[in-house]
Amino acid sequence: ILPDTPGRRTDVWQDIVVENMGEGAYILDADNVLRYVDFRLSDLDADAAEWLGRPVSHLATMGVLSESAVDRIETAADRVRAGEIDNSRLELTSPIVEGDRTLELRLTAADSDPNLVVGTTREITDRKREEQKRREIIGRVTDAVVEVDADWAFTLVNDQAESLYGRSESELLGQDFW
Repeated sequence: ILPDTPGRRTDVWQDIVVENMGEGAYILDADNVLRYVDFRLSDLDADAAEWLGRPVSHLATMGVLSESAVDRIETAADRVRAGEIDNSRLELTSPIVEGDRTLELRLTAADSDPNLVVGTTREITDRKREEQKRREIIGRVTDAVVEVDADWAFTLVNDQAESLYGRSESELLGQDFW
């Protein structure tokens, strides 16, 4: 929470942050009802007031997400609220416009109220397409190719590298290169 300053109330500062962050934001209560919403999805032509007070399952009713996607959100929110996990990251497909779009949702418990879950939504369709294209190109390379993160853990292994290491990609991912 930002402190009040002369001429600006805290809620005004918070509104400025949300309006400029580029991600959608929402708050779910203990019944998975939307208590705050700013989806930031350009093709979702609806006023936030139309969504407030509605269960997250309304997203399936409106065709924004599938019922299974809504189930995943509700399950993740329930697990965050129960303290089973600190946060959750979901990738979901939404058919709101031509072709499917991939959305990344992040859910975390609200510090101020353990019954509330704060979520953000970002469209990652282009990023996922680029990742797929990159994987396809690497898959066609005849040499062994691996990718590691800053901690030297495998993040990508092509078929030739699997043969070289004698282990599958699923066995190598996350393992230390050394």
